[in-house]
Amino acid sequence: MFSSRLLTEILITFLEPKTHTVITTYALKFNLQDIAVGNSKREKVNNIVSYFLKNNDNPEISDIAFELIKELIDKEVFYLQESQIYETEIKEFEDKHPLIYKLLQQDGLAIIDGELKYHVPTTVNIPSSKDEIFILIDKYKFSTPLGHLRQAMNNHENGKWASANSQLRTYAESLFHEMAEKIYGEQHMKSIKKDHLKKAELSKTNPPIFDISLNEWDTANSTGFINGFWKRLHPEGSHPGLSDIDDSTFRLHLVLLVTANILKRFDDYMRTHVY
Repeated sequence: MFSSRLLTEILITFLEPKTHTVITTYALKFNLQDIAVGNSKREKVNNIVSYFLKNNDNPEISDIAFELIKELIDKEVFYLQESQIYETEIKEFEDKHPLIYKLLQQDGLAIIDGELKYHVPTTVNIPSSKDEIFILIDKYKFSTPLGHLRQAMNNHENGKWASANSQLRTYAESLFHEMAEKIYGEQHMKSIKKDHLKKAELSKTNPPIFDISLNEWDTANSTGFINGFWKRLHPEGSHPGLSDIDDSTFRLHLVLLVTANILKRFDDYMRTHVY
């Protein structure tokens, strides 16, 4: 499913400017005639967005949302490609619609060979992971990690790759530290001087949040999955073959998926322990 930001941006950009008649035609084509109602085009579009978001757990409606978005995007890509034949000043999709292009990447989508396609498997639900993260961060009042994550996503949307990468690292580190502090207390965590050992505290809970039996954490040799995940967020030097947007998007997806999973474990742990 799409994030609310992406749905809203695409439908307002590509559907709302069309005539009432064309909007009605789209509504009929995708069985949205009872949803796309209202006196203004903006009202009709908002109702479509709300309908998709309220039913994001329904596979059939999610498929309708994807097909509608795909048709709108594909037509814009085709128009731009055709226009370039006659006018060299016509921009590529990512140049004309940079925000939508980056929001597509954030949700695991990409324009490949002139068509909108999933860039990651649909089973890897990036928007759902984002939703879970924001819900649990709010539940436990992790305001500092939340601020870093929002900055990372905003920087990614604006093409500030280095800043996005930096904020993703800071988000993950502050999130892990605040989880451990929530469990062990502020004084205990202050007594641990090394950041590496602070993270290690999450491998000592019962059940463990960083599970050593699954090779997720290794204090001695730093060969666990979380250790490797942390190293991937701190590469040094140039990396031929990786574009800035691809690398930054990979890091964003990786951080969203990993921290969503860790946050769910943390939530399970906190709900079964009384402090």
